[in-house]
Amino acid sequence: MSQPADSIPILFVTIGRNLGLEPMSPPKWWAFRGSVRAALGATVGEPSFEIAGPGGRWHGQAESSAVYIVLRPTEGFDRLRRVLINLATDFGQQSIAIATGRSELVGPAGSIE
Repeated sequence: MSQPADSIPILFVTIGRNLGLEPMSPPKWWAFRGSVRAALGATVGEPSFEIAGPGGRWHGQAESSAVYIVLRPTEGFDRLRRVLINLATDFGQQSIAIATGRSELVGPAGSIE
């Protein structure tokens, strides 16, 4: 798949609230979310969007999730991975998802420059 000339780099980080089959307490969930937000800001850039709510699943178990989106991230991916590994340990998580790619704006006339 070819990339349009006006596409921009994008990074997604997704976290879940559950510890095993039970959700984190509200204060711990807020602390986890704030820690991830701070980790992004310190490594690849402030999140452009944060989306949180129900809808996630882990091993068939429903859970609340949060997705952070950074547009035009800087080159701090290795540092980000190390920080997220530590946060996974600190908050009892089996995994934190990272996805990278490119974003393109489209409209009725095609790509928007």
